[in-house]
Amino acid sequence: MFRSILSLGVMSALALCVSQGAEAASSFPNGSTSLTEAYHDWSLSCHVENEKKQCVVSQQAFDSKTRQRFFSIQFRPQGEQIRGVALLPFGLDLPRGMTLITDGLPVGDIYSFTTCLPEGCVVPLDLDEGQLGGLVKSKKAALSFTSISGQVMKLPLSTNGLQQALARAHVVMR
Repeated sequence: MFRSILSLGVMSALALCVSQGAEAASSFPNGSTSLTEAYHDWSLSCHVENEKKQCVVSQQAFDSKTRQRFFSIQFRPQGEQIRGVALLPFGLDLPRGMTLITDGLPVGDIYSFTTCLPEGCVVPLDLDEGQLGGLVKSKKAALSFTSISGQVMKLPLSTNGLQQALARAHVVMR
């Protein structure tokens, strides 16, 4: 009987240590390991990976008739740099790349497509603080690219909530 009480005590202490360790590693409220928040047209998703917080700020657009996603864009804050990726539909003139437009002006260089997956064609986006500032302050933004038929396409990109979502991501990742 003494052994079973001792075993029960050891198991309880071990369980307490494990639960406290998990709570400390999660670093989100109530011991959760992820959080998702909405900021107007942008979403913030954060999770803990290897005891480090990672956040993604994203926006997606869907076809109103088919309900299929026709583009998405996401940014990952990494210190002063913002790394991102856009996922665009098929049928693009890949060698011409994509341009991010804010208030009628291009932001950064022409971004090259890296590959196409079943979900669409991938364009990595790296923005410095100045480029991001221009995007956040813009009243009208778009992703511009050329279709294989030669037609220039501009997909509107809402900046409503982007600044708040990025600011929150920086706070969460501290």
